[in-house]
Amino acid sequence: MEQEKVYFTKRGYKQLQEKLEYLKSQGRAEAAERIKEARSYGDLSENAEYDAAKNEQGLMEEEISKLEESLHNATFVDELVVKIKRLDGKRAGDEMEYYIVGTYEVDIKARKISRESAVGKAISEGKVGETVSVMLPNGNVSRYKILQRSVVTEDE
Repeated sequence: MEQEKVYFTKRGYKQLQEKLEYLKSQGRAEAAERIKEARSYGDLSENAEYDAAKNEQGLMEEEISKLEESLHNATFVDELVVKIKRLDGKRAGDEMEYYIVGTYEVDIKARKISRESAVGKAISEGKVGETVSVMLPNGNVSRYKILQRSVVTEDE
């Protein structure tokens, strides 16, 4: 079975590595301390704090495993800035600028969208001057004209 690619910019990969290292060192130590403290409260069969601490530890270990797998399956991509013009719908004529990033770097408020999303894929693969059509999750099709496109350097 082929492993699923996980897209990262170099910056996003580094940030996820740092998060993983934090969880594996400090996060695990903090979880162990919470479990130790909860044990001191007595009978484990009726100890809600102990159950909660063990549950948190399990969730964290699951996250560590998922992050390790994602980093292992990393495919590096450039972070792009794409300026587009919407050609249809209520917002026809609106110009928008998006950063096309990896899955773990998505931040809608900062206009960072995944290259794996429908819009991200279409506008990251399109060329300046081209019109791209995107099938949205609600079943509608939106069209965008690509006005500008550039690669973000590590300094930005």
